[in-house]
Amino acid sequence: MRNAIVLVLALAPAALAQSWSVTASAPVVGSANTGAFPSGYGSSQTLPVGTVAAGTFLSTSSSSGAASASWSASVAGQVAPLAFTAALATLTSNNGSALFTSASVQARLDLTLRAPQPSGGRLFAQVSSIGLFGGSGTISLDVGADGVVDFASSSFSGSGSADLALQIPAGGAVVRVLYSGSAAAPQGSYAQSSVNLAAQFLPGQPAVTAFDSTGAGQSITIAHPLGDSVSLSLSPFNQANVLVFGLQPLVQPITPTVTQLVTVDTVFALSSITLALPPLPPGTALYCQGLVVDPFGVLRSTGSVRALWP
Repeated sequence: MRNAIVLVLALAPAALAQSWSVTASAPVVGSANTGAFPSGYGSSQTLPVGTVAAGTFLSTSSSSGAASASWSASVAGQVAPLAFTAALATLTSNNGSALFTSASVQARLDLTLRAPQPSGGRLFAQVSSIGLFGGSGTISLDVGADGVVDFASSSFSGSGSADLALQIPAGGAVVRVLYSGSAAAPQGSYAQSSVNLAAQFLPGQPAVTAFDSTGAGQSITIAHPLGDSVSLSLSPFNQANVLVFGLQPLVQPITPTVTQLVTVDTVFALSSITLALPPLPPGTALYCQGLVVDPFGVLRSTGSVRALWP
């Protein structure tokens, strides 16, 4: 019996490591505040450094407004084995004698994403947001916590999505989430901001992202939702559109308005195309750029897009 207990205890850490999980910690102190000027009435809450449980981890309210921030380790309608959400909200209403009232929230969380085994794939981030009458908010993602923001979603950007390439090693991967929200209202008005972000990690799927913008005079739109297909689009208002696909990037100026950024392996005379993205060996890359004749008859190039298999 003793040997059996010892065996169970020895295997327990390994069993725990072999699961998909997300945990959070605060590397710096966070805060949520409401207030009024010049009277100064309001409320505040701080978030200490350390482990942060899922849910609303910062919240404060007073007669002048409210501010909050939250996170969770799942997404509504989740299809991926690993996911998380992050949200912030600020609201202030000035119906009194104060010159202005305010609400704000500032926080930073380090989310550690763990997988049963080292895994590569894409982190698909979706955001919806609103900013009204002096309210602003931003939730940013820093993959690897290296100080470089890889995706930022603000209250002025509405809704959108993006792919982030992510490798989860044996010890887990850190995704730093930065919250920043504020609202300020003069007498007789109110202000509000909210940002809601949901991210899902899709192992084995390539991240499709903008790659090179050298000489780009036109844009190419990427739509890569959940699933194994991607749509690339050029403006239908151009006189002519061509999509060029290649296996290697390059930078070759052709004319003052055209720079070749992709080796020419396949060409489609289309404004948009939807492609299936089958499993391919790690490190495989596929590049695309557009060539257009704009509404004024000028030949122009777009930036390039890269699909990179993990």
